[in-house]
Amino acid sequence: MKLKLPVFFFNFALTLLLGEFVLRFLFGIQPGIILKTGSFHKVNKLKQLNGLYADSNGIFKATQSAAQDIVAKLQHDSYLRLIINHIFKERNNEIETKSLIWDFALSKKDENNPLSIYLNRLGQNLPHGLSDFDSAIIYYAMHPINAEGFKSIPFKQYKGKKKILMLGDSFTWGHSASHKTRSFADLLLYRGYAVYNTGISGADPAQYLAVAQKYIPLLKPDIVVVNFYMGNDIAYFKRELKPGVPIFYSTNAGQLFSCNDGVAFDTPEKAYAFVLKHYSIPEENNTFNYICAKSSMGTLLWKILNDYHKVDSHNNTDTLYYKEVQSLRQPRPYSNI
Repeated sequence: MKLKLPVFFFNFALTLLLGEFVLRFLFGIQPGIILKTGSFHKVNKLKQLNGLYADSNGIFKATQSAAQDIVAKLQHDSYLRLIINHIFKERNNEIETKSLIWDFALSKKDENNPLSIYLNRLGQNLPHGLSDFDSAIIYYAMHPINAEGFKSIPFKQYKGKKKILMLGDSFTWGHSASHKTRSFADLLLYRGYAVYNTGISGADPAQYLAVAQKYIPLLKPDIVVVNFYMGNDIAYFKRELKPGVPIFYSTNAGQLFSCNDGVAFDTPEKAYAFVLKHYSIPEENNTFNYICAKSSMGTLLWKILNDYHKVDSHNNTDTLYYKEVQSLRQPRPYSNI
């Protein structure tokens, strides 16, 4: 019996280690995390990712380094790159340029691409040269993020073109378009309108207002289109734009919103700490919670017991947060203003 006891403990410990490995690395159960979501995960060290930021006016937009990354990926489109090179570097070779445009426009792989249709029309009128607007569209195909940080043609005046300023979120950006330059704003662009597209994923009415106040006096558009999403654009909380504080922080832990329900987090660390608390076992409540939070197996056990209301799941962070939320909530949607 004495000889078998160490073997039993060894097998038991091995089983625990194996179970911990399976739960953590195969099923993705992180120690202490009780809500699994694709948009957030616990990290050892929080890092901000390149991509989106807020400028000195608090307006949310894309960084220029991210824009260059996109350009680098688009350079692999050899057909389009060939056209760009000839149009911008060999414009005097009119016949060859026209031939390349027609080849691209009529190629089978791009027969449903609105850009191809536009180039098809352009190929018929090339003898008179390219206008600034034509050049802007072709440049946009390879450089979709402009100098202002929006997915748009450059913000400048285009002679003889009706100007449309687009305000909106991911729908206006074209987040789910089959190709990133095939959103409805792009379709208007290819029909000959000078479309200034300021839509960006995650934007809200506070952003729409700030963009309108800054760019309407500069661009003097003929038409301003506010694309209002009847889901999360109906907001009962006021978000104050602050320099350098984006709508959400892009991090290795996920997208962390800086102003959840009116409660502002002015650093990514504060936003991460809140979300982590919200998704975690409240280990400060008692010793059992603390022990369960240190392993994947303990976390699974705690979640099962919680389903039967057998553990202390009260989260002080949630209580304080929702109390503040109620104090900030306005009786009528702030977006109405």
